[in-house]
Amino acid sequence: MFLANASLAFNIDSAVAEFKDEIKTKEKEVNELHRQLGKRTAELEWAAKKLKSLDYETRKCLIEREFDIRSI
Repeated sequence: MFLANASLAFNIDSAVAEFKDEIKTKEKEVNELHRQLGKRTAELEWAAKKLKSLDYETRKCLIEREFDIRSI
C-alpha cells in the first residue's frame, strides 16, 4: 500500500487537485439532493394542507378498498 502511494509524496499538487475535483463533484451532488428534498417537502406540505381541507366523506373515498386486510 505504501509503495503504491509513494509517488504522492513527491507529486502532492496532482493528488490535491484530484481530491478537490472529487469534492466539488460531491458538493454538487449534495446540493442537488438538498434541492430535491426541499421540493418534496414543499409538495408534501401542500398535499397535507389540501387533504385537511377535505371533508371526512371525501377523504374516506380516497382510500382504496381493493386491498383486503387479513389477519395473519
